Amino acid sequence: MVFDFDTYNYYVSPGTTDMRRGSDSLAQFVTEHMKMDPFSKSMFLFCSKNKKTLAVLVWDNGFWIMKKKLYSGTFAWPKDEAQALKITVDDVKRVIRGDDVFRRIPELGNDLKF
Repeated sequence: MVFDFDTYNYYVSPGTTDMRRGSDSLAQFVTEHMKMDPFSKSMFLFCSKNKKTLAVLVWDNGFWIMKKKLYSGTFAWPKDEAQALKITVDDVKRVIRGDDVFRRIPELGNDLKF
């Protein structure tokens, strides 16, 4: 199956996830803790405790789990819901590359004088 990643919504589960979980367990987590529909046209991202494994749950007439494991470095991952906002496909691509998309730089107000 080839996914058209631009047609999906992406959601991040903050904190850590036990990577031994299967698709049904992750789908139940999406329903109960994230209060979302795991059967929607969405991809749900999870990260392991050591931040070396990323899992993506997606529905396509059955659940897929895609995983990426880093052998060097770790994924930057949000610790709480305030950091884990709906992210874009570009953010997902950056996360997979290892970029930190969760550290947001605050916008400067117009009242600053230089």
